[in-house]
Amino acid sequence: ATYQQIRDTLFASVDPLSALTGKTVSGGRLHAFNTLDVLAGDVGDTLGTARVTRFAAPAPGDHLIVPSTSIGDGSFGSRDVDLYQITGMSGSTLTAITSLPDGGTAMDTVLRLFDSTGNELAVNDDSAGLYSQISYTFATEGVYYVGVSGSLNASYNPSVAGSGAVGSTGDYRLDLSLDV
Repeated sequence: ATYQQIRDTLFASVDPLSALTGKTVSGGRLHAFNTLDVLAGDVGDTLGTARVTRFAAPAPGDHLIVPSTSIGDGSFGSRDVDLYQITGMSGSTLTAITSLPDGGTAMDTVLRLFDSTGNELAVNDDSAGLYSQISYTFATEGVYYVGVSGSLNASYNPSVAGSGAVGSTGDYRLDLSLDV
């Protein structure tokens, strides 16, 4: 990982502490395991293998940045999907944005949001050029999944690895934030 990727990940994977808000740059305590988890290899392709994040409400302004990862790096090639598990609190609003990471290979992304049973709650393809953005306010507290795939692969089944259509491949940065 580059210096910038490590720095962004360190700040994004802290344990938020209200006592540190405004006193430290991150507003939290550094958490090495969270940092290593985010920097780990391929992200899971199904709800059952999704990367579990430590990203959860109710901390106002909770924020997680996955600095750089790729679609097409898994065993399913251009049918690769990256799924991230998050915890949503009733009334909190999730914003998920993909963008081109520094030094990455551009790709066309699709963002999808699923509930714990795999029902699609939101989808976006190309809100900002090749990249995508979704905002969703949770009606109930629970486990949710943010899915990133290449263009044309917007109909994959989040419970079946390698499902869907052949899509684009390349690199993306994922920025997740929760507002309570």
